[in-house]
Amino acid sequence: MFAPQIKNLFSFGRRDEGGYYLTIAGKSWIHFVETEKFILSSHRFGLSEVLHDAPALLARFRGSDKIGIVPNNIIPCYCESWIPGESIADFMNFPCKPPVCDALLPPVSWQPLSPVRLQSVY
Repeated sequence: MFAPQIKNLFSFGRRDEGGYYLTIAGKSWIHFVETEKFILSSHRFGLSEVLHDAPALLARFRGSDKIGIVPNNIIPCYCESWIPGESIADFMNFPCKPPVCDALLPPVSWQPLSPVRLQSVY
């Protein structure tokens, strides 16, 4: 097995009873176009590949993917633990300035908040 890095796209060569194939990973918005171009080029040359997170890439291509909103004091990358139970590839901080806020609010779906309770009172 080999694991070359094509710019920021990870490709792993594998072999099974059917022969050689590539596994490709690169679903974040930075790597999306590069991943798409690599897949189309490899098909053109007759290469076989397995695409990691293919449903997430298809959702991004269709424009139906979700973007996770995290608190402003959090750097918006690798934030999967902030939004459990969701398949989200990209995250952002929420800009709270009125014209931008008003445009972004309609498509937002918020997760329910757990109530905050004191454990004990002295």
